Amino acid sequence: MNEIEYLEGLASAARREDVPQVDVSGRVTAMLRERVEDSVRPLAWVASLSFAAALPVAIVAYQILETSMDPLLVVFQMAPWVVL
Repeated sequence: MNEIEYLEGLASAARREDVPQVDVSGRVTAMLRERVEDSVRPLAWVASLSFAAALPVAIVAYQILETSMDPLLVVFQMAPWVVL
């Protein structure tokens, strides 16, 4: 018997088999939901620490931007020191 006849025999045997009907969607979605909740917690800590580190940098950058956008503001801020 060559390989093609053997594969045809396997195909016909597979056609005669009954496929079991199993519903695992509830268990699978519960497992996925559990994994997602567990994996988000460390990322939340990293995000909060990153935000705490970036906030002072953003405030200083905003002040530098405001100063560079209005050059006369620097002159008027320096005026009290010039008077002394």
